[in-house]
Amino acid sequence: SFLLTGLDITQNFLTMAEQRVNAQLQQDRKQQSKQINVDFVEGSAESLPFPDDTFDSIVCNFGILHFFNPESFLLESFRVLRPGGKVSFSA
Repeated sequence: SFLLTGLDITQNFLTMAEQRVNAQLQQDRKQQSKQINVDFVEGSAESLPFPDDTFDSIVCNFGILHFFNPESFLLESFRVLRPGGKVSFSA
């Protein structure tokens, strides 16, 4: 099984993401044998609300352009990554 975490600073975007992801997962469950669980968390990418060494990978698509302090996002990302983890982002 897989555990994914979605983070956004606004509850409205989290609600929209949760609706879209849940609809897609319901369609895909018929074809997949693995369980995919998604947690949606309200919080700032510049001050991640997770303990150190939590994630294997972090993906940020087009978000870094909107951060007040992108360096904080990168520092926080490496803090919450497990050793050997990867950060991917697009700008």
